[in-house]
Amino acid sequence: MFEAGYRYNIGERFKAGGDLSYLRTEDKFEKSDTNPNTVTRKSNYYMGMIIGQYSYIKTSFIDFYGSGGIGAISLSTKEEGNGGYKDNALGFAFQVNPVGLRVGKTFGAFVELGFGYKGIATEGLNYKF
Repeated sequence: MFEAGYRYNIGERFKAGGDLSYLRTEDKFEKSDTNPNTVTRKSNYYMGMIIGQYSYIKTSFIDFYGSGGIGAISLSTKEEGNGGYKDNALGFAFQVNPVGLRVGKTFGAFVELGFGYKGIATEGLNYKF
């Protein structure tokens, strides 16, 4: 999943912001005894969330935090083979990360553990403006 986010400091320990995410999947189901045709399914997921974040422990180099968010997810699916199929859906999305750790000053790395539409573990790089 590719993701971009922004956080605005509301106070010393609180941040609010948003995340935009994108994921593309492609699956191929080969011809078999139970499936007479080869089918290719391509899906695109777009997700936007409003995020709140609270820092448990914060220094100039380390931020130990928890975060949560709600938003929407859009799915577009297209199947080729076996008559073809198209579908679009829009739904509710959420993420709860009780454990997050960011290390670094201006440039940093982070890891988050939780549950929701982003999965159970998220890691990446970030930059403070």
